[in-house]
Amino acid sequence: PMTVVGIFAQYWLDKWIMLRHCSRQRSVGPELAKSMIEHLELPLIMFSFGNAFFNLYVTTQTTSDLTLQLIGLAIGIANAVLPMDDINEYLFKIKEEVPGHEKYSDMRLEFLEDYDRCNPATREISMDKFAEEKQAKKKEQ
Repeated sequence: PMTVVGIFAQYWLDKWIMLRHCSRQRSVGPELAKSMIEHLELPLIMFSFGNAFFNLYVTTQTTSDLTLQLIGLAIGIANAVLPMDDINEYLFKIKEEVPGHEKYSDMRLEFLEDYDRCNPATREISMDKFAEEKQAKKKEQ
């Protein structure tokens, strides 16, 4: 029921924003990916705890099975508590990050898709302009 309410609210909010010609800034970048990975630690703990709880109180398992489930729970908690970023950087050498602070105007010729090139109303004009700018850049190099 909460999902339906959330989807309903999201639909009407997006519709209202679109009709008012406003835009919301999307948070798409390395921060989003890192945040998603950080949030994946919680389901690991919940799954391990639920598995141990179910097998302890609902089924008749041997103590060796419970021991393995408690080890899994301990690993899940350790994964959430320990600074896994630092441990992974120590164990696996990571290349330097590529700077991602270039201006759109400088990088737009490198994109495979662009709004103007994908929009059917402006596609022909923008494709011609894109081809001319790409050829001019190639001549400069």
